[in-house]
Amino acid sequence: QNTLYAFKNLRLRPPLVLHRLIPSANDMAESKSDELVRGEVSNELIVGHGPGLIHRFVNFAFNAINSEMNDFFQENCPKFEQDYEDYTKQGETLEQYACFQEYRERLETSLSKFCEKENFDDEEECMAEIQRLVKEDLERHKEQMQKMMEAIQKAQKRAMKAIRKAQRA
Repeated sequence: QNTLYAFKNLRLRPPLVLHRLIPSANDMAESKSDELVRGEVSNELIVGHGPGLIHRFVNFAFNAINSEMNDFFQENCPKFEQDYEDYTKQGETLEQYACFQEYRERLETSLSKFCEKENFDDEEECMAEIQRLVKEDLERHKEQMQKMMEAIQKAQKRAMKAIRKAQRA
């Protein structure tokens, strides 16, 4: 975790595609994992086409960052041990930037392999489909939340009527 912490706190920008998706992938993974534990995730989210892609991408992202890159982080983390004052005055060193470039290349290679395995022509097509599925899933949850809120409001109204009735009696 310490090695991952060092890379997360780089002032350098990660690859464009992963920069936009990994935070949301982490959030999704926590949400979907919680739902899976409670038995709320349908099989279509885990296997097959459609939303199953999201689950596979989250697994890919966690594996790429937390497993495949671990040796790289262990080896290169010391390169980022720099006094904060030095960093604010001079920025990243050339060695740090070269290390970041290698990190980016490794992630992009992993992402390319994932997209190829999922039968996409390129990374942009894959990311567009993942974003579409996330948006679709958010809309579905938004509808479910609205229905729940309506049910809660109806229950509150019935409860208030019952309380008033009991107070009059």
